[in-house]
Amino acid sequence: MAGALAAAALALGIGAPAASALPPDRAYEMVSPPDKNNGDIGAGLFGLGVSYAGVNGDRLAYMALGGFEAPSNSITGVYTAKREESFWESRSGFLPVFPLPSLGGATTAAVSPDASRFITKTNRNPDTGERFQNGDDGAALLYDPFTGEHELVVPDLDVNGNPVFLGFPTIVGSADFSRLFVTLGYDLIDGLPPGGGNVLYMFEDGQLSAQSALPNGTLVRGASIPSPNRAINMNPNPASADGNVIYFEASGSQAGLYRRDFSGATPQTVRVNDPETTQEPGGNPGASFRGASDDGQIVYFTSNQKLVDDDTNNVIDLYQYDHSKPAGQRLTLISKYANPAETPQAVSRVQNVSADGSAVVFSSQAWLLPGEAPSSGVHLYLARNGQISHLRTTAADADAEDLLLRADGEQLVWLTDERLTAHDNGGFAQVYVRDNTTGQWSCASCLQGEANTVAAELRMSGAISWFGPAWDYAISRNLSTEGHVFFETKEALLPQDTNDKMDVYIWQDGELDLISTGRSSDHSFFASATPDGSDVFFITRERLSGWDFDNATDVYTARVDGGLPEPPEPAQPCTGDDCQGPPPLPPAFPRPTTADADGPGNAEPGPVNCTPAERKANQLAQKAKRLEKKAKRLAKKARKASGKKAKKKARKASGKKAKRLRKQAKQVKRQAKNARQQASKARTQLELCREEAQL
Repeated sequence: MAGALAAAALALGIGAPAASALPPDRAYEMVSPPDKNNGDIGAGLFGLGVSYAGVNGDRLAYMALGGFEAPSNSITGVYTAKREESFWESRSGFLPVFPLPSLGGATTAAVSPDASRFITKTNRNPDTGERFQNGDDGAALLYDPFTGEHELVVPDLDVNGNPVFLGFPTIVGSADFSRLFVTLGYDLIDGLPPGGGNVLYMFEDGQLSAQSALPNGTLVRGASIPSPNRAINMNPNPASADGNVIYFEASGSQAGLYRRDFSGATPQTVRVNDPETTQEPGGNPGASFRGASDDGQIVYFTSNQKLVDDDTNNVIDLYQYDHSKPAGQRLTLISKYANPAETPQAVSRVQNVSADGSAVVFSSQAWLLPGEAPSSGVHLYLARNGQISHLRTTAADADAEDLLLRADGEQLVWLTDERLTAHDNGGFAQVYVRDNTTGQWSCASCLQGEANTVAAELRMSGAISWFGPAWDYAISRNLSTEGHVFFETKEALLPQDTNDKMDVYIWQDGELDLISTGRSSDHSFFASATPDGSDVFFITRERLSGWDFDNATDVYTARVDGGLPEPPEPAQPCTGDDCQGPPPLPPAFPRPTTADADGPGNAEPGPVNCTPAERKANQLAQKAKRLEKKAKRLAKKARKASGKKAKKKARKASGKKAKRLRKQAKQVKRQAKNARQQASKARTQLELCREEAQL
């Protein structure tokens, strides 16, 4: 319905209205569908639910109460919205199921970082329509809601015919989920070593392969992917953004943290916590993953072994491993004591790792800097580019959970009730921003000249275990790579905020603006943002678009250089109950009207303008041509990658590349076909318009 309405508005050339409450470079766009089958976005049993903005800004994964466009589950839904030329289109992340009492039998275990594809669990085989053979636990499929393409990632039976019970496995992968990793204790392929224990599997191009290999190439069991968990740190994804690196932990006689790299012709594994010391390391040979850079080059881990000469004890310490350095020189002790008289204490928590790996925030009861500790308690530290700074001393680790690092480590955001600036926070938690170069704090949510009366919120804790561990790292991005800070508060921080409700604000370089209007009769909540902050998504009941005709909660984005076509204004002002319905839409190409019997007769037809229809038809035709050319280029590259002149090893390596290119070519070819069909429809509309103009 939304697509048809939006197409009509586009044909009429209607533009989006200005949004006075926003910064001048942003405009509102309605993301959720106008017709939600009486459902609410992020409502009911799940509170605000989970929302996750795709890294490219044209997708949003979100939850809703109600089953709009989700016949498989009428209780709750997980959706992805995609920005089109005229509207944001939403599709359900669920595949059809045989209904169960709980959640309708459909669940989603993971969402890709670009929010385009889901790992969906279902008890119904979408290819045969029959029930999977492991009861109602179901199988895991990689699903693209917009193309309908699905691939079986984890089957319902192992190679021996035994049922596979998934539960909610940790599944991570590349930004588009073209490469996935999962650890399971089932024999899903032949040739695995005997015995029990998890195996690290990789799923790519429709195939599963075992990848829990040691540096000598031996496959082992007892492997596990570190579970993404916001309570441990905020950048915990153990897979690199391109999927070329995966970190896994092993237990038993091969205990340790391992890095497996797929960027070369042959995958390579290194043991991250191999000692680089002349002393006896002692302690436990295992290590715990604590966070990694997006490119997979840098990883932080904890271990109680003495792995470098600077480490003089066997308490749990924090280490950095940098794969770009020469072998034997890759480890750095982060929690190093500057006061030899200080009693060794374990590192208790790693709160956050920056996306580039240059900075980490951690806590310990130990005092790591010269001189005596300012007070007893848990000391919170920032280690950046080899330098350690003391941030605060808190009563407990939990006091510093809501803490973010900018991707480059230049800023830190902390929601705390501690008073970190001269402004009076009234004893309520406020949003503080630290410049990590100067060490200066600013309060983004503090009232100027008077004490705060309510607490602010960062709205980061939205992970729901029912929807799988991978949702845990799909947290809201309250701090962008450009230094935007997004938060909520009921405090009226600007004169435009007059509703005494929760509103969404944006702070950058000391400048404060509203994202929600500050005038809604209900609360508005931050949902997510793109990494650069150009799209900020929020949930509100306020109608900020002409397409929004009900009182349900909706997802909107305040988008830089945004704005999509709005519906035409009603011919007459609405009154009473008429205002509750959708805006009236005239036919695409209106015909002349006839007056009643007492009137003057047939009305004169007005001029028909076919320019918008012609422009759209031409644009779609050009788009189809571009996609066809792209598909041909990809197919040509695929043929070249699998050429007969390649040597044996090169042929083996290029075979994977050729397969990937052929898959991409097939997808683009399909997109070109859809574009041709749309262009054909637009051309038909144009011809109808021209015929109308001649009447």
